[in-house]
Amino acid sequence: MTREAPFHTRVEVSRAAQTNGKGMIAAAAQEAFVTMVGIVAVLFILAWPAYRIVSMWLMRELTTAEAVGALAVLLGFLAGIITTWGQLLSGLLLLLL
Repeated sequence: MTREAPFHTRVEVSRAAQTNGKGMIAAAAQEAFVTMVGIVAVLFILAWPAYRIVSMWLMRELTTAEAVGALAVLLGFLAGIITTWGQLLSGLLLLLL
């Protein structure tokens, strides 16, 4: 009796096989690189507001509670964007920034 591969493995193999003759390793590396570039772009987009919040807190323009709340909102945006990566919701979250 042969065991069948899990569904997600079969999907990844079939997706890699459709990449114009590229090998599975090259296709996986390309997908990982594109994902990494996207995540770095999101981090750069969120870096400026985080910098402003910290600098305003250090200059005593924000209280500690306000700064923590604002940073929590930014972390929520980051978590929402990463967990819905590649879906419509991530684009909408980026537009809200």
